[in-house]
Amino acid sequence: MPEFNDIKETIKRLKGMSLFDAQLRTAQTLLKGRIAELPTGEGKTLAAVVAAICFVSEGHKVHVLVFNDYLAKRDWGENRDIYEACGVSVGFIDQYSTTEQRKAAYSCDVVYVSAKQAGFDYLRDFLAETPDELVFPEFGVAIVDEADSIMIDECTTPLVLAGEMKADDDTVKRINECIKTLDIDDYELSQGEHKAWLTDKGLMAVEEYLGLDLYEEMNLDFLNGAMNALVAHYILKRDVDYIVKGGVVQLVEETTGRVTLNKRYPELLHRAVEVKEGLE
Repeated sequence: MPEFNDIKETIKRLKGMSLFDAQLRTAQTLLKGRIAELPTGEGKTLAAVVAAICFVSEGHKVHVLVFNDYLAKRDWGENRDIYEACGVSVGFIDQYSTTEQRKAAYSCDVVYVSAKQAGFDYLRDFLAETPDELVFPEFGVAIVDEADSIMIDECTTPLVLAGEMKADDDTVKRINECIKTLDIDDYELSQGEHKAWLTDKGLMAVEEYLGLDLYEEMNLDFLNGAMNALVAHYILKRDVDYIVKGGVVQLVEETTGRVTLNKRYPELLHRAVEVKEGLE
């Protein structure tokens, strides 16, 4: 294992900064698999660099899991020269990274990646049909930045890969027009759970409009479509939950307020939002 003093001297020569004892104690704590807390401005990013280099020297691959893509790219860029001076390869992954770029980054000794990106890469590997399609490597060591946010706050929202369910477009548009005719007592909403459902009065109104029994097996697609249309119209808000740009619905990350690429609502809900906005 590299001596802390050697890493400290490398950082001093490259960055002109001397590590404080609190940063070195934090690195020691991380190496023991424990949580460390540092006040803002105390240099936790460099403490994680020291711990990551030490883990690599023990033969581990290290994932530094950060809160968002911006931090992944920033921390990689600011600390790359330290890693390289210590003979450690380092990469980063963000939402723009291609499959090949992800493979290259994960092959490095240390990779900076948001917890969500790593989570979705792990899930997508379950859909791989050949070994060449696998992206996520074996598990090594994870250093979790802002552990309270990632392991508590973010864990309230599950990561979901939504498959495609094709629905007849005329049906979706018909349901959309139906939902717009409903009165406020025809449905109930749960904003916190992002759910909506028809009341008994609303169910009768929809069945009368469509001319069918929603609970007959052959009509369950209509019932599912109605529930998704309710969410699209009365739960999801344009320029808050999503934006429309270039004729495309793009989702807004709730915790960061950033627009996310290559992310969709589950297929029927996404199409309901598109129809609500008059998009093809």
